[in-house]
Amino acid sequence: MRYWQPKLRGVRPGTWLQFDGSRRIAVIRTVNAGYPPRPLLRADTWAADDATRDFIGYFPIDELRLCAEMVWSLYQEATTAPPEDITMNARQHGPDKWHPLLNADENRPGFWTLRDADGHTYGGIRITRQGTDVYYLAQYRGNPIGRFDRLRTAAENVHLAHVRATQHHRPFDHGPVPRP
Repeated sequence: MRYWQPKLRGVRPGTWLQFDGSRRIAVIRTVNAGYPPRPLLRADTWAADDATRDFIGYFPIDELRLCAEMVWSLYQEATTAPPEDITMNARQHGPDKWHPLLNADENRPGFWTLRDADGHTYGGIRITRQGTDVYYLAQYRGNPIGRFDRLRTAAENVHLAHVRATQHHRPFDHGPVPRP
């Protein structure tokens, strides 16, 4: 396991590049986001072209170290994890695939609200720190679901709870009823 050291280089005011040795892994910049707009840190994977960068997350403006730690842990996980089953990769990833995280609103830094198609809130996620570990606490309709290491996993579990709760359970269809 690699030890994390803050290797950030400011390229201009409000923009930093994060490195692993000499390899660029992320760009962190100050942006105005949310409603009403407020300054936040936005982290994206590094790529020369803006369109090919992957969004990592928003962080409070005064939490540059937390932002860098999260980027580093996600980078480590991506570069040291054993390869997953190819069917899992094909099913979960891709620019045209929908994910419950796409319906999550981050109304305040570190607090996400999940809404259904009608705009009603059905769950929430809150980022929290316990010692040096960062966790995402998930809840469905006010009931806790669990504590997760990744925002993506927390959003998936909240959405799965919503799907289970809203499924209509129909009795098994035995076919047409014979007439006497």
